[in-house]
Amino acid sequence: MDILIICQEAGFRRNINLSILERELGITTATFRDLLRHLTTASPTLQLLNRTNELVFHYVNQDGRLVPVRAGDSLRTYASQQTFFLLSSHERVLTTVESYSNAPRPHSIQLYSPTQPIHPRRSPSRFQGNKFYLLTIAILVLILIGVVFSRLPAQQQPVATPTVVDSSTPTQPPVTNPLPILYKADWSNGLNGWNGASDWSVANGMLVDNGSGPHFWRLSITAPFNPKTPNYAIESQIQVVSVGGCSSFGLVARAVDGSGEQMGVNFCECNCAGLWDRDDVPHYDFNPGTNWHTYRLEIINTSIKFLIDGVTVVSADDNRFITPGSVGLWCDTMAINVRSFIVYAL
Repeated sequence: MDILIICQEAGFRRNINLSILERELGITTATFRDLLRHLTTASPTLQLLNRTNELVFHYVNQDGRLVPVRAGDSLRTYASQQTFFLLSSHERVLTTVESYSNAPRPHSIQLYSPTQPIHPRRSPSRFQGNKFYLLTIAILVLILIGVVFSRLPAQQQPVATPTVVDSSTPTQPPVTNPLPILYKADWSNGLNGWNGASDWSVANGMLVDNGSGPHFWRLSITAPFNPKTPNYAIESQIQVVSVGGCSSFGLVARAVDGSGEQMGVNFCECNCAGLWDRDDVPHYDFNPGTNWHTYRLEIINTSIKFLIDGVTVVSADDNRFITPGSVGLWCDTMAINVRSFIVYAL
């Protein structure tokens, strides 16, 4: 079952396969609440919009009106619907499809390509039957303006000063993240406050582990930053260089005495991503190869999520570590390169 999600206010549209979504979330029946959580995780723009104005799914009924659905309803209950609109609270005064987008009524809903912009449908002009008279009036007005200006004394037109544009360096639009940054690592001049075992060093502006140290799923290098609150996210770009047998690496949050909420990639029991010391939490089959990947660990109260390249692969509820603690990395008998490490407020 494929559905199309549209949020005009965020400039967002995406096709979702329900079976793939439920498999990724590890559930048998996905609700609209699950779908919204999945979409806001992958889209910072939707995430910010949902925080300021609660987003609600709507479908189009037989009268062409937008009808809201409850967050707890199953997606499969609405299997007959192919398109859902995400509206924020201040948009819900718009009750018809025509006033929200150019999507036609249910019997002829068209799935637009992701690159095609959505524009509001214009209502038929009440002057449509008088086009000839409007055109005649416009021509007469232009003739009158020409006669008036022809009788005015000629004025010297100002000469525009050409603007010199430096094309040697192209202007790039600023890249922004709606979540506040609490800490961003800088290894351009060495470890810069990072404290770790002897297998860690800095090379070419990157944090590097040579793979010589067995650390057994424990924090092996600590960032020079301690969060003030226990709710935050860690995001890091990591490349595997070599694997030394029963190896692992990952992100560590809320660490106390070397242990904390730890999610990463394990090459020992399996090639998979998972939560440390929680065999009841399903693993996610994953082999990073030697490519760069973006790993993200999000913690809000007792809810924990692990994302790889923007996709949630593991989620769990864990109350073992509840204080802000320390943040950092672990690497057990394998070589990796780390080119970024950022802590975001949640």
